[in-house]
Amino acid sequence: MHLIGKAGYMWRNFFNVAIRNIRKNKIFSLINMSGLAIGLASAILIILFIAQEISFDRFNEKSDQIYRMYVDGEIGEQNFKGAWTSYTMAPTLTRELESIEDFVRIEMLPQQLVWHDDVKIVEDNLIYADSSFFRIFSINLLHGDPATVLSEPNSIVLTKAKAMLYFGIENPIGETLEFNEDENYYLVAGVMEEFPDNSHFFCDMMISMTSIPESRSDDWFYNSIYSYLLLKPGVDYKEIEREMNNVMLVHIRRQLESVLEVTLEEWGRGGNTYGVFLQPLVDIHLNQDIEVGLESCFRPVNDRSYIYIFSMIVFFILVIASINFMNLSTARSSIRSHEIGMRKVVGSDRSTLIWQFLVESIVLSLLALLLALFLVEISIPWFNKSMQVSLSFQSIGNGWILVWIILLALIVGFLSGVYPAFYLSKFDALKALRGGFANKNRSALFRSLMVILQFTISVAIIVGTLIVSKQVDYLVTKDLGFNDDNIVVLDRVDPLGTKLNAFCEEIEKIPGVEKTSNSSTYLGFSTIYSAYQIKDMDRSRNFMFDVNYVDEDFFETYGLTLVGKNGRFFNGPADTLSVLINEAAVREYKLKNPLNTIIQSNMSDGSLLEYKVVGVMKDFHHSTLRKTISPYLILYKTDSHTNYGFINISFKKNNDHNLSTLKLINNLWTKIVGDDPFQFFFLDDELDKYYLEEQRTGNLSALFSVLAIFIACLGLFGLTMFNTQRRTREIGIRKSMGATLTDVLVIISREILILLLISILIAWVISFFFMQNWLQLFPYNIGFTPGVYLIAALVAIFIAMGTVSFLAFRVAQSNPVDALHHE
Repeated sequence: MHLIGKAGYMWRNFFNVAIRNIRKNKIFSLINMSGLAIGLASAILIILFIAQEISFDRFNEKSDQIYRMYVDGEIGEQNFKGAWTSYTMAPTLTRELESIEDFVRIEMLPQQLVWHDDVKIVEDNLIYADSSFFRIFSINLLHGDPATVLSEPNSIVLTKAKAMLYFGIENPIGETLEFNEDENYYLVAGVMEEFPDNSHFFCDMMISMTSIPESRSDDWFYNSIYSYLLLKPGVDYKEIEREMNNVMLVHIRRQLESVLEVTLEEWGRGGNTYGVFLQPLVDIHLNQDIEVGLESCFRPVNDRSYIYIFSMIVFFILVIASINFMNLSTARSSIRSHEIGMRKVVGSDRSTLIWQFLVESIVLSLLALLLALFLVEISIPWFNKSMQVSLSFQSIGNGWILVWIILLALIVGFLSGVYPAFYLSKFDALKALRGGFANKNRSALFRSLMVILQFTISVAIIVGTLIVSKQVDYLVTKDLGFNDDNIVVLDRVDPLGTKLNAFCEEIEKIPGVEKTSNSSTYLGFSTIYSAYQIKDMDRSRNFMFDVNYVDEDFFETYGLTLVGKNGRFFNGPADTLSVLINEAAVREYKLKNPLNTIIQSNMSDGSLLEYKVVGVMKDFHHSTLRKTISPYLILYKTDSHTNYGFINISFKKNNDHNLSTLKLINNLWTKIVGDDPFQFFFLDDELDKYYLEEQRTGNLSALFSVLAIFIACLGLFGLTMFNTQRRTREIGIRKSMGATLTDVLVIISREILILLLISILIAWVISFFFMQNWLQLFPYNIGFTPGVYLIAALVAIFIAMGTVSFLAFRVAQSNPVDALHHE
């Protein structure tokens, strides 16, 4: 008991002395605490961000057994890797492989007009799903039987919010909803809870898969839906993949022989590969390698590498903050030497002193943690908006997050104080009492190295931020090879039906409208990938194209141009069997005489359609700039394709009345289709969304670069303050001997400037290596830009020297007589 009481007294004394020293040295304590608080606040935000990112889909009770199917292969020298599957894949594999317990197929159904009585809304978040959905995914069904809600055709399940919106009650089972204008009625069979924010897909309405005839298709190559498998517990999914592909080869063999009239072996020798694979459910959100295609009902897929990047940046910010603590603690060693000497004289051993200094550091870190939590609470709204996430301050108190945060503060406090503790505790008692201390040069060298490390990190982060910003700006401003500045796209045209062409003709009569066209997709967004053959080439070879069905006005609307003088665009319905291709197709498929090329399409009934190439278009970016330009094929949009797709409207240049023009188009829409909602988007704004990940990375990097340089300058401010105080007498003597204001500024700033220049050189090398590697992720990038490195250096020099010069100027302006009385 005596030992426990003694130990308790000792620790209480450590704590009291720590608080007293913090109060006694308010400015240095405030600098240290502010730097640590900013570093910890940054770390807490990133911890919350990472916790949310890695939590995706883990709410599902069977998450470790659920896998999404995807196809991976190469056809016609074009690689593809996408989460698209055919209707028949999942049910066939489940029947034939015992290790697969169940399956569910999902098909997205955007842009559906839904109404009940007076409530009429265009719903974008609808899906078709098999009746097994609620057996596989842990979405709670509030009303209805999970086993039967999706078993009957034309049955529908709504979220609670949609049930209240359309029916005004929570349980509308037995009521009906009407879709579009064709008297499609769906019977409400269940009500479900809202999908969690950390689900990689979501919907407001779920329709039974049996409602569509395509769900019974046995075509293995028509990939248009998403399929999930529930594997039996304990099975190796890699082994299941091998078994799946063996089953698939049996089935596609028959289809290849009947449709393409080639054997599987011949098809393989033609350079084609095709396989079905499994992606763990919890891996989906952070894996951008597998394409999804549609945005509807899918939350954005993030890049796992950015989590590592953000974590690394926050780590470095904490390092900078910790360096501040170590530098200021060792710099103040001469001030604390008398205290250390007295403690040693009265019996304190080195271990006791080490613990004393460590406790001071940890107490300061815990106080910084309180300030950091306050900073987090006030900055979360901005962080959510900037990063497009939904973090909550309350989640800090949930589970292991708070434990990790407290542990982080303790670790930072310990590591920040460990060097000063060992350094200060080894002072000789007699020398310390006389105000001297050992290893003075050594401590100065250590502080110099730490300053170099601080500003190396800061400059490197600034370089990274500027490069990310320039790359994002390059992506959103790069010439795409077509007109995207003055294009408005109407993204729901089926209400027009057979009146679509007449509607387009009327739009062109509106002042401010240049041209109008109809297409199956708009440029910059590819939705159809198809395999074709080329006449007189090996029948075993297939050639992949991005496909778009367009009318004759499409090319003028987008400002596309042709290569050579002999090609042409479409002239009208007579071009039903004509096609245009791009330069990439000519280049990659080695077409020596493209205008004499015949593109062949094998139909499911065994017939063969032949299309003649009538023109070669100059390459344009028909997809995201993360991909190189691939072969593109444009076909004529016949009457059978007219009532779907998009209407593209180009406005006249220098038209300052876009909104009034849109209002006139809206009035025309209402005149033709009544109260069906009019929906549109500006093409350039839509295409910019492709780079939201890079934009939010740039925003966060900018914030971190500001914080890094601010924390580094806090430490520099503290060191300079201490050094100028320590050299006040020297400066007074120099001024009395005739030193000018400039001479004093040079004396104080010279050492810092040298350290800063060394930091810049090191930072340039490090940031060049990392950022050039990052830029290689983009086929189209800014390359090496020396100006960015120079700007980062000048920014760092300006801020750092401004910080130092502020204090140096105050000292230089002081009266030398007062300085000579110092000490």
